[in-house]
Amino acid sequence: MNELKIAEALEEARTITRIWNRPKMETQQAYFGEWRRLMKMGDPIEMLSVPLTKRSYYCRRAAVNFVHLHLLAGVAERLERAAACGDAGEADRRLVQITWFLERLKTLNPDFTRSRVLDPKARRGCGTAAIRQDLLSTRRSKRASLTGLPGDWVEQIWKRSTGSRYQDALAIVIATGCRPAELVNGVRIHLSSNGEMCFDIKGAKLTDRTGVPVRRVIYLWRGVPWLEYWLDRLGKRTEIVLRLSNREKKYFSDIVRGWSRRLWPTHSEAISPYSFRHNFSAILKKDWGGDSGAIAVALGHRSSKSQRSYGCARQAKGAICVPIRVEILRIAKESTPSPGL
Repeated sequence: MNELKIAEALEEARTITRIWNRPKMETQQAYFGEWRRLMKMGDPIEMLSVPLTKRSYYCRRAAVNFVHLHLLAGVAERLERAAACGDAGEADRRLVQITWFLERLKTLNPDFTRSRVLDPKARRGCGTAAIRQDLLSTRRSKRASLTGLPGDWVEQIWKRSTGSRYQDALAIVIATGCRPAELVNGVRIHLSSNGEMCFDIKGAKLTDRTGVPVRRVIYLWRGVPWLEYWLDRLGKRTEIVLRLSNREKKYFSDIVRGWSRRLWPTHSEAISPYSFRHNFSAILKKDWGGDSGAIAVALGHRSSKSQRSYGCARQAKGAICVPIRVEILRIAKESTPSPGL
């Protein structure tokens, strides 16, 4: 039993595993599932050399990293126990295993022990939330879902929604491009004193640096079916506040996907409520051109850079219904619009 080599191997293993933030159980299960799939294909590390998208590559590598670290921690514990008990044969076997795992980790990522693990700053942006989402479900770009749709796809979806309990929500996402989460926060619909139709949207994804707390999207409603629908819904009322529960938000998304699959069964990507957000962005970019600040406000962004990943002008389809302006509100019902917006 080579005590010096055992001490060095244990120290290296402890250095790596000591700062390892073990992910949540759901994420661990996803990692193990991905590991089992890779094992069926061959050596998991070699499988990373198979041509993949950048996102898939990093998801697979995160799973392989996790399993190696998980097994390394277990072997290090057994090696320490064998060394303490003076079991030379067991200690030598565990030393071979721990050395193998350390070499595998360095092969998987040459700077693994230097930057990915030891440098906390390097670990930022390598969190498990996005990776877990990729492993648990197939997540695809909703902007890509607009490709190949007919020119009147928005009108077809709108006609399909007639009589649905979620027609209110559909009219709002078509008109404002709001996030489904913002339907949960609540959207206030009302007419201004000069007859303009206003949608006051409580923003989502708000931090100290991102997001617009409350924005108002303003339309001239004449001749637009989903705006005229809301005019009829308002009737003599001064306002309506639409608010979905989290469960209703999920049902709404499922129903929209179902409509799109029945309308276009051969289309590769199902339309979701978020697809209307990308279409809204495309319409604004086509009509408002370079006014990136106003487009950012309309989408609920504080930075104009965020809109780069949304629908582009050439993707604008359907009835080109553009807001006459957007405004930022501090409090949806009481505050006045910020000047210059």
